[in-house]
Formats: sequence, C-alpha cells, structure tokens
Amino acid sequence: MNENAPHTTTNLECPHSRKKCDVNFEVNVFRGVTHGGVEAITCTEFLHNNGAPTCGQECIHSSQAKNIHEEEVRKHQKELAKIGPNVIG
Repeated sequence: MNENAPHTTTNLECPHSRKKCDVNFEVNVFRGVTHGGVEAITCTEFLHNNGAPTCGQECIHSSQAKNIHEEEVRKHQKELAKIGPNVIG
C-alpha cells in the first residue's frame, strides 16, 4: 500500500458475493482506471483476512470505482494547475 496515494472508501455491492460492503480503494492518478489506476486495499467482506481482498477485485470495474478515479484525477490536475503550466514541460 502506498501511503502517499489517495485513498477513498465507498459502499458498493460486491460483484463476487452480491452483498453490500465498504471498500477502501487506492488510486493511482497516473494510470488508467482499469489498468492499475484503482486497487481495492480493504473490504468488509474479508474481515477474516484483516480486510485484504482475496477475490478477483471485480469491484475496480464498477461505476463507483471509475467515479472515484476521475475525481482524484481532477483533484490532481487542479493541484498541478496551481504550480504553473511550464513546470512539467
């Protein structure tokens, strides 16, 4: 787990168990949402495993995960805009 990466918890229906659960997503704003941009770090469906998901993490393809990724990308772009357009160049 990357402590510097944005983390967001959301409630969603697990694609695997079809139960409502809270999932903590880690977001990588430099990758696409389905290419490592979102990773499930903890999930209430896996409390017996200290919350670490042992499923296929199909939840990263959910609309909630995509919205979380888009929001974090927007926040990141807003922060970069404060620095200036010629910094990354």
